[in-house]
Amino acid sequence: MTTIGALKLNNDGSEPILIGSVKTLSLSLELVLRPTGEGTNSSRPSHRVYAKSGNSQYAEIGSAWTKEMTSPDKFGQTFLSITLDDPSFPQPLNVSAFKQPNSDEYAITWRRRQDRPVLASAE
Repeated sequence: MTTIGALKLNNDGSEPILIGSVKTLSLSLELVLRPTGEGTNSSRPSHRVYAKSGNSQYAEIGSAWTKEMTSPDKFGQTFLSITLDDPSFPQPLNVSAFKQPNSDEYAITWRRRQDRPVLASAE
């Protein structure tokens, strides 16, 4: 996995929001994630994702879902599964945000999708 950004919890307002950025060779986004009130592993997003546009306005560009890890060594820990999409993108960007130990910060990571091998059919 490649770290392409970070988020930090901001509790200054009426709701706990996450503020941060994603930076790649072709993207440089300032992000805000606002909670929707949905819980962990819901089919509905737990956050709406907004990015700052060129005129300093924020536009909604995606959603995030709070997921629970199932591997034995991390069972019960949560992370954010985030989909970013905009008409200017060639395709949606799917990333994950993992809370850093003893911190209010999250590391945003990306991994290229690996095509699964096609199983040979039995004849």
